[in-house]
Amino acid sequence: MIYAALGVAAAAVSLAFTESLLSLRHDFQRLPLIPAWTRPAIGGLVTGLLATAALYCWGVFPNPPNHTLTPTIEVPGLQAWVRLAQGMGFECAFDISGTAECWGSNTFGQLGNGNPVAAALPPQNVNGPAFTSIAIGNAHACGITSDGTAYCWGWNGHGQLGDGTTTNRSTPTAVLGGLRFKSIAAAAFHSCGLTLAGDAYCWGDNEAAQLGSLTGPLDDPRAITTPKAVSGGLVFASIATGGSASCGLTTGGAAYCWGSAFFGQLGNGTSGTGPPGNTNNLWFAPVAVSGGLVFSQISIGDQHTCGLIADAKAYCWGTNNLGQLGNGTTVPSVLSTPSPVSALFGFTQISAGVGHTCGIATGGSLYCWGSNSAGELGDGTTTNRSLPTLVTFP
Repeated sequence: MIYAALGVAAAAVSLAFTESLLSLRHDFQRLPLIPAWTRPAIGGLVTGLLATAALYCWGVFPNPPNHTLTPTIEVPGLQAWVRLAQGMGFECAFDISGTAECWGSNTFGQLGNGNPVAAALPPQNVNGPAFTSIAIGNAHACGITSDGTAYCWGWNGHGQLGDGTTTNRSTPTAVLGGLRFKSIAAAAFHSCGLTLAGDAYCWGDNEAAQLGSLTGPLDDPRAITTPKAVSGGLVFASIATGGSASCGLTTGGAAYCWGSAFFGQLGNGTSGTGPPGNTNNLWFAPVAVSGGLVFSQISIGDQHTCGLIADAKAYCWGTNNLGQLGNGTTVPSVLSTPSPVSALFGFTQISAGVGHTCGIATGGSLYCWGSNSAGELGDGTTTNRSLPTLVTFP
């Protein structure tokens, strides 16, 4: 699913996106509310935008159940939220004070309110501290407080909450290890964070080497329930997580990824069964993304990855069977090195989802491309698009 946190002046009649950070349905940093759309994020079969006046969604979204091919208001009324993050059937948002609210599916306690009952609307207060950022995976969420303490809640079947157990939690529970984080990211079955010094740690499922370290035999990597340092000793400025991979950007903009390269999503020139000696194509330590590009942002979807470079050009790599790489074709269906997105304009934001991608153009408009089976591109159709397509607002 794709959701985005945006702010727009109440009197605005056109929709323009200006804020400088886009993320995959998680890793939302708290920033001042400004009179413009801000921060889209992306996932599977639904797209959403949070404005000061309402939360807009399109595609298939469950809270409340709806299916629409163009943006439609999900949560009406003036909201104090400054950021929104979205998981699989649930959402969380927080305001400038750090107070978090969640709504939707609550099977594993992912609403964080201590009550196992699902809640469509109104949003429920998370029973925890004030957060400066929130990250959401499929059925768990994590947040960071002002002193860098990390908390997670929800589904913990793979240890993705980092509390040393595999017990689900219905309220925020501290991540063990005494580390202080400046950013955090969450995916389906694992979580990662950057310490104040820029060291990367990950925890949870490691079946696809997405933790960036060896946690058992090569043919049977094990999940771990507390943070473990990513191999290689690199210092990162930002970190991102996806279905079976993780990536980090150094302070100089060099991109490194780790995990499964089966679909080329690591960008290191390998895909499929992998090279000799690594036929599973699992990389338990960061490998450099090919091409020597200097990135300002990176985002990982389910089987593809996208990034922006300094001149606002967008590049994507990985699975392209639905046009999610945005290069005007679906052939070949896998690209294992960065491929430029075909657009006559640059982007200030980009976010990769399960089968589609969205970006904010330098002029402020929102474009999406890739899978559109549920209307998640927001262009009023269910036709897949292999080129950036303008989202149609009412």
